[in-house]
Amino acid sequence: MRNRHVGRRSATVIGSTVLAGLAVVALSGAAHADGGHVAGKAPKPVGAEVQYQRDLADGKGEPRSRRVRGSNREVARRSVEGIRTDTNHGPGGWPLVVSHRLESSRPTAAAVRPDRRDGQGGTEMSYLFWTKSKPFTPAVVAAYQPGGLRTSNFEVFYDAGLGAGGQAMATAVLATCERDFTQVRNWFGGINVGGPFRVYIDAGSFGAYHTGSCAARDIHAAAYDATNGAKVSAGVVAEVAEVFMAHQNAGWNCGASNGEGLSRDLATALYPGNVTGAGAVWLDSGLRPNYVNRTDPSSGTAGGSEISNGCAVLFLNYLNVQFGLDWGQIVQAGGATLADTAAKLIGDVYPFEPFALLLWLTYPPGNPSGLVNDNPWPITFPSETLGGVVHLENIGDVPLSQDKFMGTQGMSLRLEGFELHFDPPIPGLSLHYRATLQGNQPVDWVPEGQFIGTRGQSLRIEGFAIELTGTEADKYVVTYMAHVQDTGDTPFVQDGAFCGTPDKRIEGMLVHVQPK
Repeated sequence: MRNRHVGRRSATVIGSTVLAGLAVVALSGAAHADGGHVAGKAPKPVGAEVQYQRDLADGKGEPRSRRVRGSNREVARRSVEGIRTDTNHGPGGWPLVVSHRLESSRPTAAAVRPDRRDGQGGTEMSYLFWTKSKPFTPAVVAAYQPGGLRTSNFEVFYDAGLGAGGQAMATAVLATCERDFTQVRNWFGGINVGGPFRVYIDAGSFGAYHTGSCAARDIHAAAYDATNGAKVSAGVVAEVAEVFMAHQNAGWNCGASNGEGLSRDLATALYPGNVTGAGAVWLDSGLRPNYVNRTDPSSGTAGGSEISNGCAVLFLNYLNVQFGLDWGQIVQAGGATLADTAAKLIGDVYPFEPFALLLWLTYPPGNPSGLVNDNPWPITFPSETLGGVVHLENIGDVPLSQDKFMGTQGMSLRLEGFELHFDPPIPGLSLHYRATLQGNQPVDWVPEGQFIGTRGQSLRIEGFAIELTGTEADKYVVTYMAHVQDTGDTPFVQDGAFCGTPDKRIEGMLVHVQPK
């Protein structure tokens, strides 16, 4: 849920009533859960109501905290759709009344009091909380106007303050939402997620978000300037995709970088040019961290990292375009990390380094990338074929694979030696390499085809350098990197630069040679 174009933001609905046929809802403009207390602005200690929907069948709608009669001390602390309450903060706390509209009129034993019938067959239940912070003051009061007849899976409303522009955006969403829903469901293998989805089109440019869990079907989408229905629909698609992720339960996480990246790319697939890219944020971040072999657990939430999201959207498009995999294949190969997904699809358990190499060669660090979308693919470079081996602890010699990471990660196994050569030979072009072994033992340059390092001595390589030689050497460039104990991947370096870290084992390497 990010405050990013088709990302999400955290927001809290405060107060609800019905006036002249309009659903009137007060929204806190800066609501978020922060530091274990309710954050927000309030000029005076007044109560506030926070309404949220619940599915009676899921059993998760019970009040999250109760106050002992005559005391200001809580006897429990739990979360209410992202709102956290503090325990034991005594009479200095402000009361926060949380209203809960049930799908049944049957009251729960934990309810403080029934409030009123809502005229729709439900019951409004109010639960009392105490918080260190004062309750939210509504920053915006939104009167939602129905956008038109509901479809099979969607109800669309818009902020009445948007006027004709809001109606136009609602009409645009209604015109394509069922087509989009069918496509997303097909990508996810035809699974069912229930319904209906309720879409609320709000003033602003925050993007889109859905409240509560990843499976929640209430979606808020920004109207932007209320002239581009495709942009609004793209936000809706991203949130619908995240609901499907939750029901699929295959590893995509709407609050994490893998799920956030997927939702953006799927929205872009249906609405090209209407999702602001994050790829440039990762490219321009300097170190370009690896969010393929690991997942950022909070990038899909308010305040999450656009760096990790940028890595995710670029890598998923890499699978889609560079390898020709359709989105249905990618979606159904979900995993806890994008590397897990890639292993199922392309058989490479270390896919980040070849991906990063192509982007490093295309967008060298140190200069703004200028990438305006998240899809620079396909990218191709000529590559001279290298042969050889890497020698790994407990594994032995492993033949070199072209432009692939050779070694291990996360297994604490040292690289003990390697050998490289051109295969086939290139007239006038050769290479040599040197290394530093465990204990700061330097090994001077050795020619191609000669093994450097040790076998059977349990000595790690801590660094190496590779350089081209021969009469044609100035017409080519060699690029390489290493994966180092505890620190991960080094940056790519070229043409004789040292790669490694003293007193740390190298666990793998990638080497690439191409014409200038």
